[in-house]
Amino acid sequence: MTQKASSANPHPEPPYILALDVGTSSTRTLLFDAASNTLPNVLAQRPYQLTTSNEGEVSVDPDALVAVVHQTIDDALEMAGPLAKHIGAVAIDTFWHGLMGVDADNRPLTPLILWEDTRPRAAAIELRKQLDETAIHARTGARLHASYWPAKLRWLATQAPDTFSRVAQWLSFGEYLYRHFLGRSVCSLSMASGTGMLQTHARAWDTELMEVLDVRPEQLPPLGDLHESVQGLTPAYAAAWPTLRTVPWFPAIGDGAAACAGSGCASLENWSLTIGTSSAIRVVVPPEQVIPPMGLWLYLIDAKRAVLGGALSEGGNLLTWLDSVLKLPSLAEAESLV
Repeated sequence: MTQKASSANPHPEPPYILALDVGTSSTRTLLFDAASNTLPNVLAQRPYQLTTSNEGEVSVDPDALVAVVHQTIDDALEMAGPLAKHIGAVAIDTFWHGLMGVDADNRPLTPLILWEDTRPRAAAIELRKQLDETAIHARTGARLHASYWPAKLRWLATQAPDTFSRVAQWLSFGEYLYRHFLGRSVCSLSMASGTGMLQTHARAWDTELMEVLDVRPEQLPPLGDLHESVQGLTPAYAAAWPTLRTVPWFPAIGDGAAACAGSGCASLENWSLTIGTSSAIRVVVPPEQVIPPMGLWLYLIDAKRAVLGGALSEGGNLLTWLDSVLKLPSLAEAESLV
């Protein structure tokens, strides 16, 4: 999430937007006014720990992550004080490519497996041998890679067949969070396009991949665009957050899409370069006019906009290395020179 600095307006304009940013090391909750400025005194952030292993695991307990998001919302609403009653909507961005399975009662059957998890790498190689990767990349905007759902699903079916057979639905974290808070969810085209299983031009789940991976249509979440909000907190959360009880909660968007659009890079003339845990360069394009080159990916922002780009698994570590080798000035000083 890219936040626009507040213009120090002593009277920020309502209605306000409560914005949730769920990253891969921490979660943040901020408040924006009607002019897209952040309210400087409302910024809650809490870190969380991932589960990692020498085998390549990178995952998190989805319920533990829900609890951290819950805490940041509590913190932000307390910071907002009387302004909280003027919140008009809730929006969220979160990491692309995460996968978890739930049962018919929306209880987790698997951890939330993140994009960094490399355990499905052999499954990705197997799928490349079985399928036409070039055709799939043209349809979905994603290669057959360990980061995406196809390789994760094949790996889970092989490593945990009993669990795989019990899964009622496969979800990203945004959908699971909303089912926890609101009892139902919509999977945005943005989040779906980051799975590697959505046909970006058709805006539909890819039938060939579903068949090959033994995934039924009802096991994938219902799709919707960004305007298709969900309203009405569950009774427990309505009691905890009365100011959010009836406001619309808009579907989660991929963090990379949010970073690109939020930094003002909304046309072919402006490219977004972001460096976090990973690093990426992106540009907003009309999805119908682009078939991504094999080394790049294409994900949707919404039905009319897509982001074309490429990413590296390293970002912050590269900056740390450059700082130690080149003895760079502080980040604030360096940014002032750009």
